[in-house]
This record gives sequence, C-alpha cells and structure tokens, in this order.
Amino acid sequence: MKSTKYPTRIKGLGIELALLQKKSSRLTWARSLLFLAVIACLFIYFKMAYTSLFLLIPLALFFIFLRFVGVSNKVKQQANLLKQLIQINRNEIDYHNRKFETFDDGQEYQDSNHFFAYDLDVFGHNSLFQHINRTSLKEGADKLAHWLTKPLSNITKIKQRQDSITELKDKLAWRQKFQAIGELDQLEKKVLSNHLSLNEPFVRSKYFYLIFILPFITVILFCLSFLGYISQGFPILMVVLQLIITYLFNHKLKTTDMGLSQFSKQLSPYIRLIQLVQNQDFKTEILKAKKHILLNKEHNALLAFQELRKLLNSFEQRLSPIYIIIGNGVFFIDFYLLKKVDSWFEQYGQQVNPWIDALAEINALNSLANFSSNYPSYVLPSFTEKELVTSEKMGHPLIPVSKNITNDFSIHNLNEIFIVTGANMAGKSTFLRTVGVNILLASIGAPVCASEFSFQPIHLFTSMRTTDNLAEDVSYFHA
Repeated sequence: MKSTKYPTRIKGLGIELALLQKKSSRLTWARSLLFLAVIACLFIYFKMAYTSLFLLIPLALFFIFLRFVGVSNKVKQQANLLKQLIQINRNEIDYHNRKFETFDDGQEYQDSNHFFAYDLDVFGHNSLFQHINRTSLKEGADKLAHWLTKPLSNITKIKQRQDSITELKDKLAWRQKFQAIGELDQLEKKVLSNHLSLNEPFVRSKYFYLIFILPFITVILFCLSFLGYISQGFPILMVVLQLIITYLFNHKLKTTDMGLSQFSKQLSPYIRLIQLVQNQDFKTEILKAKKHILLNKEHNALLAFQELRKLLNSFEQRLSPIYIIIGNGVFFIDFYLLKKVDSWFEQYGQQVNPWIDALAEINALNSLANFSSNYPSYVLPSFTEKELVTSEKMGHPLIPVSKNITNDFSIHNLNEIFIVTGANMAGKSTFLRTVGVNILLASIGAPVCASEFSFQPIHLFTSMRTTDNLAEDVSYFHA
C-alpha cells in the first residue's frame, strides 16, 4: 500500500513554499520602506513648506503601499494553502503507516440499530468511514455517511458514480486543493443555511419608504440651504432625525450585522471552491451536472456569492465615524444596504442549499476517489444478471495486506444458504464482514478489495453483534 506520490508531493510543495516565503519577506521590506517614505515626504512637506503639488508624491507612494499590502495578503494566503497541502500529504503518509488518529472516525453517525453499519464497522475507530473520509465540508461528511448507510440499488446510478470516482482518481492536485481550502477555512454549511432567514423583511415592507423619502428630503434641503433659500438648520435637523431613527434600530442593525459578519467570513472560501470547479473540465455525467448547478446562466453561484461579498464588505464599514454621520445621517446607507441584502436573499436564497449540496457531493466523491487512489490494486465491480455475488481473492479492506486472508466466494441465488464453521477466533466473523463490506463498497460505487468482483445490488442486513436487553424483554435466543 506504500506510495511515493505523497513524499514527492511534499517535496514539490516545500520548494514552492520556500519561494513564496522569500517573496513574502521581500514584500515586507518593501512595504516598510514605502511606509517610511510616505512619513518622510509628509515631514519634508510640513517642515519645508513645499507647494501642495508635493503632496502628490506621498499620495502616490501610499497607493503603491496599499497595492503591496494586497499582494502580500495574496502571498500569505497562497503560503497558508501550501502549508495545508503539505499537512494533507503528511496525513496520508501517516495513514499508510496505519496511524488513523488524524482522520474523523464518524462516531457521530454511529447507530447500533442500523441494518448493517454497526456490525460492519462502518463508523468508529479504524472504521470504513475513517479509511475513506477526506471531506472538508461538514455537509460533505454528512453526504458520505448517508451513502454508506443507504447504498444505491440502481445499477445506472452506481455506474455513474464509478465513472466520477475514476475521473477524480488521477486529479490528485485538484482533489487536495479542494480539501485544503475547506480545512483551512473551517467551512460549515450551517453558517450559510442558518442565515437564509436571518433578515426579517423589515426593510422590504413598512419601513421601505424610509430608504428613499427621508434621504431625498435631506439632500433637497441641503441644496436649498446651499443656494441660500433656507437656513442651514433645516438639513442639519434632518440629519439628526435620521441618526435618531438609525439609533432606534441599532439593536436590530447590530444583531443583523453580527450575523452577516459571520456569514461573510464563509463566502470567500466557498467562492474559491466554486472557482476550482469552474476551472476544471469534467467529463462524467455526475460531475458535469454538479458543475451546471453551480454555474448555470440563470443562477450562477460564483457571481451571486461575489455580489453578496461586495455588499457585506460595504456593510462592515458601518462603524466608522464618517460612515455613521454622512452615510446614515444623509443617505440612510444602513437601510439601503440591508435592502440590497434582502433583495439578494429573495433572488438567491432558495439556491444556496442546492449550491452547497453540489459542493458537498463533489467533496464526498473526492473522498472515494482518494480511497481508490490509495488502493490501486482494488477493482471497480462489474454487474451480472446470473449470480448475486461472485469474487476472486476477496479480502477485508480494513485489514493490513500482510495479515489479509483472501478467498474466492460466490452467491448464485437468494435460495442459497451458507453455514460457516470453525474454531473460536478462526476468522468466521471476519469472513462474513469481508463479504458484507465489499458488497457495501460495490453498492456505493467504490472499488472493492478483490482481484475480480461482480454483483447484483442487494439489500444488506446483518445480525452479528447481538446483545440481550432484559429491560426491553429482548433476548439473543428469542425467536
């Protein structure tokens, strides 16, 4: 199971990171020098009483400084991504060395009453979920857990998923970048879905007229005052009135602002994930369908999230004094921005869950593709109309290769009954689990631990870890 691809990736990513760190160091020095140059120019201007045109020099240097700050932030973001990618590859090396502590074991999905998941070690330490799961979206993990507990029974859908896994299998760099972005930003779908109804329609309904009427009156009064037709007190009175109204709604605005701020932090990484999907040319049906959901002309998730990010970035400026006095005192900017956010949710709110679900499915497919990549000797099952299951050299995917005992096994029809006998600890339960786990893997479109495997989709049911419960009058021997 050992592979050289992960050490090779670490080496290449390490070289990229070293170059970025050198670039970041040079940018830091350049920013410092530019900042000092701006201060020096201002000092010379006030000290030497130069003409006002001299101020253009520090102004130009300041804009260059801001540009360098933006470039530095991008370099820092790229460096953090490379560090996360290196950690992902280190984790995979640990996995190959049978160190699973880093990987989520899916214990939260464990259900001892499930038809087969508890008996087949689908969740928990050293479970099937822990071996497969590389999701970075919470919804992606939920999707994978759902697939493992409710496998497909439709051959066409299984084949489509097999095709998607095969396509993603060789896209190692793309898969890991998708994973790294999610892990780096701690994405949670709940943050997005919880705010689909965060803004009650107070801007859209009875207070709608405030957004336009009061600022319009205020601007007209300022114009009349400037022309000398009325006293300056009238427009100032309107400014005070609008500030009072804003203050009266401050609690609502503050609560909304806190929610939108948390919401805003999730947008940038989701935008980066959607851009990854946009830049990837998919060939298989499922992946093309998910890409279409995200990037169709009618509801384009990338454009919609970018639009919302701009709105929320503007809203985050609301605490500055100039924004408060001029923005709200004259233009009611808080209400205007909330109206724009309301309009965004009205237009796109129903699309957010399908967008996140599409990313989650890609995330779960990436996990299955990674599992396939980690076990190149495993085979994708074929389908048969004769036997229910037929396999050659079938082993248990959770047992190390050095200890894995493989067997040929077939079930020709539903009427067959197999009696497995042997001494204690001889491997009877392991054999039964081997059959069950491989049927489960085959039914979710994943490769199986066998040299050959064909099957018909069937409903799994196991009864192996049975226990007595006197309180509920349940006995292992009760017929």
